[in-house]
Amino acid sequence: MIKLQNICKTFNEGKNNEKKALKNVSLDVNDGELVAIIGKSGAGKSTLLNIVACLDTPSSGEYLIDGENTANFSPSKTAEIRNGYFGVVTQSPFMIDNITPLENVVIPLMYDRKNKKDRYRRAAEALASVGIDSGLKVKTAVLSGGEQQRVSIARAIVNNPRVILADEPTGNLDKENSDGVMKILLNINKEGRTVIVITHDPDIAAQCGRVVTVSDGEIIMDEKNADR
Repeated sequence: MIKLQNICKTFNEGKNNEKKALKNVSLDVNDGELVAIIGKSGAGKSTLLNIVACLDTPSSGEYLIDGENTANFSPSKTAEIRNGYFGVVTQSPFMIDNITPLENVVIPLMYDRKNKKDRYRRAAEALASVGIDSGLKVKTAVLSGGEQQRVSIARAIVNNPRVILADEPTGNLDKENSDGVMKILLNINKEGRTVIVITHDPDIAAQCGRVVTVSDGEIIMDEKNADR
C-alpha cells in the first residue's frame, strides 16, 4: 500500500524563483487499484509520480510504503524499492536504439550475473506478454512508436514489480496505439498489479477505476469511476 500524508514539494526554496509544486497532498493507493492522476501540464502530476517512485523526496510530509516511512530508507533500500517494487513507463520509451528489443528488456536484470539463461527467459516472457516477438533481430530504433512503447512496458514489468507507474504512456501515440497500450496496462492490472497512470487525457482516465484530479499542486477531486 502507498500512503502519502501532507506531502509538500518546493523547488528553489527561498529564492526568487521558488516554486511550490505540491501542497499538502494526501493520497492512499491500495494494492490492486488502477488509478489515473489527471491534470493539466504543470499541475504537479509528474512531481507526484517522482516522489511515489522514490526518484525524488518531499520537502515535508510523510511517504509510507507498506507502512514503512521512506524517509528512513537507506540508499540501498531506496535503490531496491526503485528497481523491484516499482516499474516505470514514461512518455518517451528511452530505449537503447542500437540493440534489440530483447537486449533492452534484459537490462534491469543484469544485476543477476549468474543466471544468464533465466534473465533472457524472463525478458522473452515479458516481451511476449505485450505482443512483441523476442526473437526480433532488428535494432529497437527501427520499431514504430507503439512497438517501442510496448518494449518499454515489457522492461518495466520484467522484474515483476508490485506497482506500475505510467507517466503519460500514450502521450506520443496515435489513437490505435494508445488503445493498445492501455489494453496492456488494463491486463497488467487484472493480473493483480497496482497501476498508476499519469495523464492529461480524460479518455485515458475514464478507463481507470479511480480518478484523482490535481490542479496547482493540490488534489481537488478523488473519485471512483462508476463505469469501472
